[in-house]
Amino acid sequence: MKKLLFAALALAMSANAMADDVIVLTDATEINCRIVEVGDGYIKYKRSDNPDGPTFNQSTKGVFYVKYENGEKVNYNTKQSVSIGSIINKADGNVTGGFIANDHTAKFQITPHCGVISALYGTGYKTSVPPVGVDFEYVLVPTSGHGGGFSVGLGVQYTKCKLEDSLVGFTSWGGFSSEDANIWSLIVGATGSYNYYFSPKFEAFGSILLGYEYAKAKIGDYDDDEISKYFEDIHAGGVAYNVSIGARYHITPGFNVRAQLGYGVSIIDLGLGVRF
Repeated sequence: MKKLLFAALALAMSANAMADDVIVLTDATEINCRIVEVGDGYIKYKRSDNPDGPTFNQSTKGVFYVKYENGEKVNYNTKQSVSIGSIINKADGNVTGGFIANDHTAKFQITPHCGVISALYGTGYKTSVPPVGVDFEYVLVPTSGHGGGFSVGLGVQYTKCKLEDSLVGFTSWGGFSSEDANIWSLIVGATGSYNYYFSPKFEAFGSILLGYEYAKAKIGDYDDDEISKYFEDIHAGGVAYNVSIGARYHITPGFNVRAQLGYGVSIIDLGLGVRF
């Protein structure tokens, strides 16, 4: 008789557990609960493991679907799907899924940046305009806040410096004269990078730029004489490429700071990113 009562009690408890409502979030988290209210943009519920506890409020923006105890299923974010990688790698309620294409959302980012060390750094060089630039990127960001994503875009870099005593010669009375050279450099090119998000706030990346560089030099301030046509205005252009690595810290979802090490018009630069 006792065994029969125990079995009936166990069956009733099991049926009660199976009768819970289930909220599945877009990051694959499942919440077993009892839904008490559904409104415009929110769901209020009590957790199954604490039915007499507080009432929680969940925004429907983060809900993939709800499955009620009677078997009814209501979808909320049909454009999103729960990634298999997120489910497999889920531990203790924290999603740590890797790079899954449908676990990303596209963002547009603008990053103005300024070089700390010019690529022309060395003896005799004096910076007139610091290495500056701006990057325009189309970024794939993991919705789970963890994992990898690619970005493509356009980068522009510019700098101007002076090379002191670049041209030395004899004066008519036998002494020495010297002239300074002003050098301009402009790089424009397509960019691509792979970004890995260790957390929603910290991101490391590697990027490459392939484009065109235009350089111009003006040596001295000559009068209208024969030598001016050779040295006053020199310019050239050609294919430019550089590879760099860096890191970003996201102060807010729409604002971040960047440090980058590579080769362009600067070796090290710092930037401020705006993402929307």
